[in-house]
Amino acid sequence: MRIIMYHEKIEALFPKIFLQARHAIPNIMIRMHEAPGSFLDRRFFLPLAVAARYFWTRQVALLGDDPLSHPHINDALNLWKESAEHLAIWIRPGQLKNHAQVLKSCANEIVYLLGPYDASSEQWDNDAIMLKKEIAQLKKDSPRLTVRAQIYFSALALSILPKIAQCAQEAQLEKLEFFPPPLHDSKNNNNSKLNTLLLTDEQIKKFEENFWEIMDEKYFQSCLFDLDMTRRQLERIINFFKAANGSGNFEPPHCRAPRTALFIEPNGDVRCCPYQTVCGSLWVYPLRSIEESSTTHEFRTKINLYTEKKCLTCPGNYPHLLWRA
Repeated sequence: MRIIMYHEKIEALFPKIFLQARHAIPNIMIRMHEAPGSFLDRRFFLPLAVAARYFWTRQVALLGDDPLSHPHINDALNLWKESAEHLAIWIRPGQLKNHAQVLKSCANEIVYLLGPYDASSEQWDNDAIMLKKEIAQLKKDSPRLTVRAQIYFSALALSILPKIAQCAQEAQLEKLEFFPPPLHDSKNNNNSKLNTLLLTDEQIKKFEENFWEIMDEKYFQSCLFDLDMTRRQLERIINFFKAANGSGNFEPPHCRAPRTALFIEPNGDVRCCPYQTVCGSLWVYPLRSIEESSTTHEFRTKINLYTEKKCLTCPGNYPHLLWRA
């Protein structure tokens, strides 16, 4: 009975392409904010909460340039904490601000994004100070909250890894993971800083020659790292750097969704692949045509499926863009 009720609501709110996924979708990743000032329309909150229940979603993750700056963040947290067993929020050092108490009753996990760091270590020094301060506050207010970090890998990040690991241990982070630097910024423009972030051919060669010795470093042997996962991450990142330098072929990561995730953009687009900004085109059409005072019917009539290139690695050959507001 419960499933039928949700099914009826889903049919009323979403195009039929959602209903073609006849299985659980463990993750719904929602970009709450994209600078400058583009926020997810709050009228998406309830449909996404219903979708999370319908797809038996395990985790709802809030992403974006500054997700906690959303003007209706408290409403979102209180709604989505009931729609999935795990609510994660991805932020940067310095964005916690006055939200520690709110997160205490809502969030299960905080993920800090570190970097990408360019030629100067000043940004890391500032991040380290803020990281320790904010995590201490989180641990005080919410002892059960899981806190981990993801590092955008770069030449500087490689050179200061011991410092980052030491800071993470002092701050009592649960885990550290690695990501390659973004090829594009939030507006899908080429990342102008990419050349300063990439490893040179000489650095790549040295890293590969010393790979196993690096893995034996004391900080990698701590509980901060899942060694098998870390090795796979670093191998993929090195292949990424080789391709960016023109000395290798970059194979786009396989699209895991809609088998495992849906990615919600601030303009309401629902995508099946987080790598669309890396390997494909990112269409950004904000909801400017829909006034905040529009009726629910007017709002729903704006929902339609936009035909785009299909993701060949998706099960069922799904289009990258599942629906568009």
